[in-house]
Amino acid sequence: MTNLQERQAYANAQGLLWPVALVMAAALLIRFHGLGAPSFWLDEAYSAWFSARDWTYLWTEVPQFETHPSFYYSLLKLWRVFGTDEFTLRIPSVLFNVATIPLVALSARLCSDRRTGRSAAILAAILFAGSATQVYAAQEARPYALMTLAMAVALTSALAVMTARARAGAPMHRLLARDRKMALAFAGIGIGIALLAWSHNFGPVFGLILGACLFAWWLSEGAPRGLLVNLLLSAGLAALLYAPNIPILLMQTRSLGAEGFWLEPPGPRAVASAILELPLGHSRSEGAVILLFAALSSLVALSGLAGMMSQKERPPLAVPVTLVVLATVPAILSFAGSHMGQPIFLFRTFQASQLPVLISLAFAPLALRPLLPARWRWTAPAVPLLLAATALWSAPPGKPRWSDENWRDFTRRMAEAPVPAKLVVYPAEAEMPLLYYGDRLGLPLDIAAVPGHYPVRGAEYSYPAGGGGSPGMTPGILSGTMANLAGDARVWIVTRGLDTYDPAGLFMTRMQREFPCLLDDTMPRIELRSRVSPDGSCPGS
Repeated sequence: MTNLQERQAYANAQGLLWPVALVMAAALLIRFHGLGAPSFWLDEAYSAWFSARDWTYLWTEVPQFETHPSFYYSLLKLWRVFGTDEFTLRIPSVLFNVATIPLVALSARLCSDRRTGRSAAILAAILFAGSATQVYAAQEARPYALMTLAMAVALTSALAVMTARARAGAPMHRLLARDRKMALAFAGIGIGIALLAWSHNFGPVFGLILGACLFAWWLSEGAPRGLLVNLLLSAGLAALLYAPNIPILLMQTRSLGAEGFWLEPPGPRAVASAILELPLGHSRSEGAVILLFAALSSLVALSGLAGMMSQKERPPLAVPVTLVVLATVPAILSFAGSHMGQPIFLFRTFQASQLPVLISLAFAPLALRPLLPARWRWTAPAVPLLLAATALWSAPPGKPRWSDENWRDFTRRMAEAPVPAKLVVYPAEAEMPLLYYGDRLGLPLDIAAVPGHYPVRGAEYSYPAGGGGSPGMTPGILSGTMANLAGDARVWIVTRGLDTYDPAGLFMTRMQREFPCLLDDTMPRIELRSRVSPDGSCPGS
């Protein structure tokens, strides 16, 4: 058996079972801490609303105005039998995220030799469990934890193949008969890539990048025919599993941003900051502090690649190259695409790139240990652990990411105001969290969404934020809104994203003219306004 074969066999040993199980248990405690405390923000309210639709509407109507696949919402719909509160609807993300931990540990072990395998795997698991970015993803009812799990399935499977070249080139029928673990690895590549695509519309980009890395590795190995056939079978499996959504993706690609989009093209600093933030995790720090700390983390991650290749039985060069490519290229492609076509650059859409960075960080002690005095070399793992602990401390679990989106409190305060008033909501999508909390808390709300209840669809509208559910403001919409409010003396005005939906300021200018008396503006983007009294004065709040 070759060294690479020994590494593969060692990767499948049971020596990591209890250490990884303990890390998973700790990760569960971290992620369940304060899970239901933060209010849903707008995107989570989307998840709650979409998952409450019937199956036909979810798969035929929702894709026409929602830019994400319906797969995650379908899983969440099945989960709703356990409850619809914030805590319960966020649990699937916790489970997806914690299920990623053993795959991260296995990936690190596949990249290591017999001497360093256990410690690298455990360290990688701990770093993932303590990543502030991953904790945030786990505590949101959004598809990003599922996307990261899919990435882990695909990456771990790819590493299993790349670190066992001699076995990977055997005919598939022989693998199915004699080496089912290797056959499972090829299947895992296809399943992981398909799940990436099903979880988010940026997922196919990750799949294509990983496929390109595997193709380059195949060329570097001398382009053996048997290996190519097996890789093509993986690609075919991914295409087969994802095929039902391809027409939907093409439809969404054509309609997304056809009349505008809420994102702006990013500058070079934005992509640099995102790449630097990958090893650090989401932090509440800003400015020079986060850039300095993230740069230090990136340097430690790069040292980890050197440590990985310093092992006596190091993996093929294609392994660290693949890790670097998966860590950086998704963000770079997102940046380029945002300037060449549709702006799509958002850190959360490519935060799955953190996986290869954390795997690299797990090997940093190998590079740092020779730099330390002999008596202190045992402390080398403390460096990446300290970085992860600092990042988690700066953004503790259970805290809201968006302080201006406490819709639970906003809804309660407006519903329980001493003098009832209609809620005028623009754009229409902003009624999602109000509807959710009005129903869950049993609060009476008189909502007038502009120009109608979400989704508002029709050829007469334009959609400057992308999708097709919230129209941009026009004089016609404004006239209809004022007619509907003719009998109201006071109103709550709830807005969001007016720079995108109403850049000319038509809506607020008219509302302020019709309701000139400002009675309450203590909530972000929410104002209580009234008309003047018959004597020309403003009433009390």
